[in-house]
Amino acid sequence: MAALLVTLVLAVSPLPKMNITANSVSVSGVSSGGAMAVQMTVAFSSKVVGGGLIATPPYYCAMDSENTALTACMSAGMLINVPELQNKAASMASEGLIDALSNLNSSRIYIETGKYDTVVEQTVVNKTVQWYKQYVAPENQKETAYLPAEHCWPTDSYGKPCIYLGEPYINNCGFDAAGTLLQHIYGGLKPRGTTNSGNIVMFDQTPYGADAQISMNKEGVMYVPSACHTEQCRLHVVFHGCKQTIKDIGATFYTNTGLNEWAETNNIIVLYPQITPSELRPQNPEGCWDWWGYTNKHYADKTGPQMVVVQKMIEALGGW
Repeated sequence: MAALLVTLVLAVSPLPKMNITANSVSVSGVSSGGAMAVQMTVAFSSKVVGGGLIATPPYYCAMDSENTALTACMSAGMLINVPELQNKAASMASEGLIDALSNLNSSRIYIETGKYDTVVEQTVVNKTVQWYKQYVAPENQKETAYLPAEHCWPTDSYGKPCIYLGEPYINNCGFDAAGTLLQHIYGGLKPRGTTNSGNIVMFDQTPYGADAQISMNKEGVMYVPSACHTEQCRLHVVFHGCKQTIKDIGATFYTNTGLNEWAETNNIIVLYPQITPSELRPQNPEGCWDWWGYTNKHYADKTGPQMVVVQKMIEALGGW
């Protein structure tokens, strides 16, 4: 009984202060999580060094409209006006709501889309590529668009067939998305290793502002490589997609994307913030990150409720 009580206490403890390497915070995500990662790379461009963006629309694509999010930003890329979105970003930067867009020049951006994605179609992701090319140095941006994949996080060892559409939205495509994006962001990584289940840490998200009112779960997850308890480590923040929350698929997302294997041998702490599905106030039944405005109109800038929570988590770990 005592051991059980200790486990329960640890499960809801706040994040520990870690020895995070300076200028090493990066992000990645798929689908709505990819949109959240986009928002982080843009709003905090002076601090986020790179992003791995899988099946995601461009920054501020929805423009505060759920209808736009569900149409143009998912299946009708020809309706997306990239210059208009860039002008809006410039306006937000001038107001101090996001960091200077010039910071993106040195960002390491990796963008991926599946040829057979019927949820966020390639025409949409092509606009994401176009959006970033305005700011990111050519040598810092990489795209992968040849995978015969449906809407998913691709791996080379786990998941449903590559063309399958459905939970857990992790498909075995014979392609290591995790390693590809981390190599692009950081470069020079050692070969991936074997994870240790004891390095998975549940933590309490509520001290950083997470609550049901902004559709954020009480608990989040972190993978801490064995060496990071005594050595300096980098920090990578990963955003799950819709229907990939703990309540939807349990531990599947944070144990099977392939990220932890690369993290273990390369001293990269992986933070997995968690959304929770909600039917009303806000209406977010599929557990998506906010990229259309269900929290408030500032969802995509530095003052957005979920953006603030993630920023505080990073600060608590010592990343910023």
